[in-house]
Amino acid sequence: MKKSTIIKYSSFYILISLLFITSCKENRDVPPFPSLENEYKQPVTKTFEFSEPDTLIWKSKDPKDIKPLPIKRFNWDKLPEKPIDIGLPFPLTEKYNSEPFSLDSLPSAPFSLDSLLKIDLKIKVTVLGEPEIQKAGSLSTLPEATRGVFAVNSSLGLPSQPRAIMSDKTGALWIGSFNGIVKYDSENLKMYGAEQGLHTGLVYTIFQDSKGRFWVGNDSNSISIIDFEAKLVYEIDVTNNFGNVYGIIEANDGKFWLSNHGVGYNIIDFENKTLQQFNEPQGLVDGFTISPFQDKDGLIWLSTGKGAHILDLEKGRNMVLNEDNGLNENFIGRFFQEESGRIWITSNAGYNILNPSKNTISSYSKQQGLDDKNQYINIFKDSSGTFWLGTANGIIYSLNEETGQLEKYNVTNASSQVIFNIIEDIQGDIWVSIIQGGLYKIDQNTGRPGNFTKNNGLSSNSVWTTLETSDGKIWIGTYEGIDIYDPETRTIKHLGTEQGLLSNSNSRLFEDSKGRVWSNYSILGISIIDIKKGTIQHLTTLEGLEINTVVSIVEDDNGNIWMGGGDGEILMVNLEKTIFKYYLPEKAEEIARNNILIKDSSNTIWIGSLGSGIQKIDATTLERVFLNTQQGLVSNEIFSLNEDAEHNIWAASEDGVVKIDVENYKLTTFKTAEGIAANDVYAIADYKGLIYTGTSKGLTIIEPIITADSQEPSWKVKTVGREQGLTLVDFSENSFTFDKNNRFWAGVEGAMLTVINELKVDTTALPTYITSLNIMDKRREFYNIETIQKKRSAIDTLLLANDDTFISHDSFVNGSSYQNEKNIKWDNTEGPYNTPIGLTLPYTENYLSFNYNTNYFSNTEAVVYRYILEGIDNNWSTISKETTSENYRDLPPGEYTFKVASKGFNQIWGKPTTMTFTILPPWWNTWWATLLFLLVGTLGIWSIINYRSRWLKKENRILEERVSHRTVQLKTKIDELKSTQSKLIQSEKMASLGELTAGIAHEIQNPLNFVNNFSEVNKELLEELEEEIAKGNYDEVKALAKDVSANEDKIIFHGKRADGIVKGMLQHSRSSTGQKEMTDINTLSDEYLRLAYHGLRAKDKSFNATLNTDFDDSIDKINIVPQDMGRVILNLITNAFYVVKKKKEQNPKGYEPTVSVSTKKQGNMALIKVSDNGNGVPKEVLDKIFQPFFTTKPSGEGTGLGLSLSYDIVQVHGGELTVETKQGEGTTFTISLPMN
Repeated sequence: MKKSTIIKYSSFYILISLLFITSCKENRDVPPFPSLENEYKQPVTKTFEFSEPDTLIWKSKDPKDIKPLPIKRFNWDKLPEKPIDIGLPFPLTEKYNSEPFSLDSLPSAPFSLDSLLKIDLKIKVTVLGEPEIQKAGSLSTLPEATRGVFAVNSSLGLPSQPRAIMSDKTGALWIGSFNGIVKYDSENLKMYGAEQGLHTGLVYTIFQDSKGRFWVGNDSNSISIIDFEAKLVYEIDVTNNFGNVYGIIEANDGKFWLSNHGVGYNIIDFENKTLQQFNEPQGLVDGFTISPFQDKDGLIWLSTGKGAHILDLEKGRNMVLNEDNGLNENFIGRFFQEESGRIWITSNAGYNILNPSKNTISSYSKQQGLDDKNQYINIFKDSSGTFWLGTANGIIYSLNEETGQLEKYNVTNASSQVIFNIIEDIQGDIWVSIIQGGLYKIDQNTGRPGNFTKNNGLSSNSVWTTLETSDGKIWIGTYEGIDIYDPETRTIKHLGTEQGLLSNSNSRLFEDSKGRVWSNYSILGISIIDIKKGTIQHLTTLEGLEINTVVSIVEDDNGNIWMGGGDGEILMVNLEKTIFKYYLPEKAEEIARNNILIKDSSNTIWIGSLGSGIQKIDATTLERVFLNTQQGLVSNEIFSLNEDAEHNIWAASEDGVVKIDVENYKLTTFKTAEGIAANDVYAIADYKGLIYTGTSKGLTIIEPIITADSQEPSWKVKTVGREQGLTLVDFSENSFTFDKNNRFWAGVEGAMLTVINELKVDTTALPTYITSLNIMDKRREFYNIETIQKKRSAIDTLLLANDDTFISHDSFVNGSSYQNEKNIKWDNTEGPYNTPIGLTLPYTENYLSFNYNTNYFSNTEAVVYRYILEGIDNNWSTISKETTSENYRDLPPGEYTFKVASKGFNQIWGKPTTMTFTILPPWWNTWWATLLFLLVGTLGIWSIINYRSRWLKKENRILEERVSHRTVQLKTKIDELKSTQSKLIQSEKMASLGELTAGIAHEIQNPLNFVNNFSEVNKELLEELEEEIAKGNYDEVKALAKDVSANEDKIIFHGKRADGIVKGMLQHSRSSTGQKEMTDINTLSDEYLRLAYHGLRAKDKSFNATLNTDFDDSIDKINIVPQDMGRVILNLITNAFYVVKKKKEQNPKGYEPTVSVSTKKQGNMALIKVSDNGNGVPKEVLDKIFQPFFTTKPSGEGTGLGLSLSYDIVQVHGGELTVETKQGEGTTFTISLPMN
């Protein structure tokens, strides 16, 4: 073998090996994120039919039994009345007035920062330790708080009472408490305190500067600055120079201004490590300081107890603003500047507002509706444009300047509670901290559920129904009368038996078309209240009502009042027309409480009962049908009914919610599996396309999602429960009302009133964060080492957290850690959780899990996640509340991408966030090891190939000689086989000829007998002819001559017949020319049938068989090779005679051998069938019968070539030879030949 060939083979081997290694890397198709899937399944829709209709037959009251309704009168204005705060907005009493203003007119004095004494700072630098991490708990509602207010207390898991709050640039919340700060990201609490190197007292403020550092203001006579990127804590300790730090700002020049409460203000130049102070000796009017501020023009504003200082550093002026020159009060809390440039200044008396040009000043105070008992400390404007006004009495107001409305929130009833920090989280909720201790969240997204009882001003806790009447008042039905709330006056009035009600039990209310309110569900009857007239009428059995226990009331389009009774009764009353009708059920299945009546848009009355399902009654024709469990309804216990805008009927039952598509006769059922809070549902209402359902475990809202490619909508489901602010969650039957301001009113558990604002449409998909990576089941933190090294480069020594040990920055950065020990590498980090970029792990560190969360502070319990590890997982995980993935054990080397997405209460999935990493292979699986193995393998292969090539050359020569010798031998054998094959084929032909010999002899014998017989007759006739000639009887002579001529014709015919038989025999025996001829297959088949039969009879005179023929005369001659096709037919017929003869020899009772030959025209094919009633072909040999040399005949009786040759001949003719057989019944061979 040539060297080039060896090199070629070696290169080929290397290429194949590399391809094999590459192919071993498994490629997986990454499934797209299933954004339409939910943690609950979609409901099933099925068809239904109503029951057979019947007709409701009314009975009418006897007119003599109908009496006038007694009337009780009351004076609306004199009803008992008291204020109640439902947490609704109220209008400003008047607009503020503006007064002229000029900065230049303010008293001023020269001012320069350079004139202030500079003090060198002593800064202690400590390595920031790892935080203590624990799962965050939940917020709680307080009885005395305004609806929508949640308290952050020990239930969240904070180490001590919070006093400050800040939202950082990533949206996480930072909470200041005693001796530390806490990062809250909705899932975890990361706590930094003394153990982590942070030494503080009470934290009053947290400020994030332009470089991302956190400044922590406290009461410990020091200031702490945390650099999370460098993992350092800077502690500035200047004795007696720091009081309580309530406010911090970073000025445009990079200096930091800090309030030094009780002393003045400190100005820190952190880069140059200097401190300056601005106190009373330097011109400050008062040492009671709270907040510094810098406006867009660069002016520094400083609050004091005696007014505000305005420092113009460019012009060197110190101006004082107080009551003497425009303020409504001297005590100043905070400053705030809008985007428009307006500057708000808080004071004890309210708010002062400078216009953008600073040439007018105005104020909000008690004249505009603010409570003059409050001191106003803080101001904040949220992303919606609403202003939040913090007081010193635990009250915060929201101000909507566009609508001119205020809304009051009591976050705490404790006195002297200063609302000091106000922030907005990334979902738009408001957080406020109390400087004396306390932290609260005001929900702005989930309707602010409120819970109201007698403590809030209701007459009773047993609220069972609500109703908004046409005049906008809210009626509240209880077991102790009716409360009527007036939103305009924010007062509540009460109706009871003392005002004329039949009963104090008023758990159902209904307003008719005349503005009257019907109160029922009492065993005493119905009270009909007309506020305009100041009357209460009584409708009972005394006045003509059939029963007193009326459960539900509705009015049809004709002004008739329909009522449902406690035992299935149906009543209809028209007071103006004095109509009193009733229906009493007779069937047992109808005797059930008619719990709810509604009228749909087609004037059809729907009745839901507790036991018999639903009745549908045409109010005009009174045709009635039923819908219950027999027709597919999920339950016969129906608590509530409602019609939606699409004219579907919704039913609330003890076993789920059912949507009834009346037009298309479809039922759609919702249960807990489909997302509702509980299966027992007591109230239902449609509002703005949403279905509100009151369950025993909360208010579930069902939203249809219509897509163009689906006939049925998909559904989103969410529940308002305790986590959203409900104190109780079991809703009262049919107690829902939506007022004209989109507020929701309901009774809950018969124990309180619930009021919920309209839920905001939230389409925000919040991001998900991968918070950390668990390696070998331990949480591992990653940092940007390059940044740490850079920021620590100028620091000589560092203190370890909670230790007096000094270390160099190099020893910390380059010292031992788990990542260093295990050779875990990464290029950089990104995001608020320092997610590693370019992470590589050795193959031994392949046991991983992932932690994740989203800064979803509203309805945190509703947040769910899905994740996938690309490279391992085939599908996204199931939806789960868990914030840690499964443990991925023994991950093989390769590249991976972890993806995770989340959704919250709004049911909108966010975009998946990703983290990519690589697990390195062991050294023997690396590319260089593979290359080394390939080189060694190639060298070994080359050596083997080189040795083998020399050996093969030698063996080649020997082989060539052997091949030449064997070739000669094989050629000789092939010639011998060809000769043997020809002889076998000829032998088969002669065998078939032998089968014909006896038959041919029989066939020739008949015409020869005719020839001999007619010859002898002609001889006798000729002798008679001679005699008649001699007699001269010429007429007889002519007759005899005619007979002789006729006999000669017969002799000629039978002679030709014999000649044809002989020619056919010769044609069959000679080799085929392959020349096709137009041939009559009927004649051909008949001829060979008879030849074969007589041939067999000649051999065995005892053999007899029935021959059946059925030839189709419509078959024209077809173009075939007659010799070849004759052999096929003969072979099949001969085989048929053989098998019936063999079966006859077995002497079966009643058996008659039968062979049938038939032809049939089928389309453009001619079919020739040869059938027998023998034993059939065994199944185990059926597939072999057309194989050469295969035969079932005993040795010596067949060659095994007959069927094989026949099969080949038929195929050459473009036809097909098939077989059908039944064991013990017989066999049919079919020849299919094309006719054209």
